[in-house]
Amino acid sequence: EDVNKKLDSMGFEIGCRLVEDFLAKTSTARCGDFKETAEVVAKVGLRLFLGIGTRVGDWNPEGTECVITLDTNPLADFVELPEKYRDM
Repeated sequence: EDVNKKLDSMGFEIGCRLVEDFLAKTSTARCGDFKETAEVVAKVGLRLFLGIGTRVGDWNPEGTECVITLDTNPLADFVELPEKYRDM
């Protein structure tokens, strides 16, 4: 329980720092809705921090859920993936 609380707190702090860094490095205007936010995070943020391209799609009818697909797997450069997971 304590470990999960600490991990949650660390994740929140890292997220805040990423947002601050993103806003400092880009001239992105305020997003009008969740769909626009997802596009900006996928197309600008992930390219800025991970250097990868992405696609956003498979929106649910309410426009509250989507799938962000990475063009390449950045983890493959830093970890050895089991053979069965390399094409994910």
